[in-house]
Amino acid sequence: AAVGNASGVVVVRGRDALRVDATEGLVPPTLDDLGFVWVGQGGDTSRVTAYGLGGDPHQVTTTLPRGRLVAFQVSRDSTRALALIDTSDGPALYVMAIVRSGDRTPTGLGPPVRVQAATGDAVGAAWVNDSDVVSVGQTETGPEVVRSTVGGQSTTLPKPDGTAASVTGGSGGSVLLRMSDGTVLQSTGGRWDTTGVTADVLGTQR
Repeated sequence: AAVGNASGVVVVRGRDALRVDATEGLVPPTLDDLGFVWVGQGGDTSRVTAYGLGGDPHQVTTTLPRGRLVAFQVSRDSTRALALIDTSDGPALYVMAIVRSGDRTPTGLGPPVRVQAATGDAVGAAWVNDSDVVSVGQTETGPEVVRSTVGGQSTTLPKPDGTAASVTGGSGGSVLLRMSDGTVLQSTGGRWDTTGVTADVLGTQR
């Protein structure tokens, strides 16, 4: 497990815990299938680091535009990554290919491809499946949630009541939205259903 908190990013394997990054202002970490832990710096879109199994850092070259990095997440097939950036023109969502060396160590990210992002104050973004991403922005009338197919169409989901805190992809192509009071909502289509779960954090299981 890779966990982010106020003191940095910690990797937990069994009973062993290793703090791999103690930098302030990090976005939630993300794992790939090769065991690399990816960490983005909220204040610098050019600073993405992939940490190996032993905590060894590998700087990943990016060409992302400037802004405040809100979310960075590796796709479930470990071939692409998404980045949600809060810019002077509003939220911007990008998807990029992951470039690796011969031993599969991450070295860079390909040219960023922009997909439609939710408007408002950027809350978060996540992979729903191998081809769809979801982004959330908080507006005066509630959370705006946009689901986009990379290279395809985008759909704006109905607005739930309240204030959104985080989002992740659920099972079967569903979207899980955690609200500021901890309640978790689920959408599999045209409406939001209450799961009955209260959570402090939403995680992604690989």
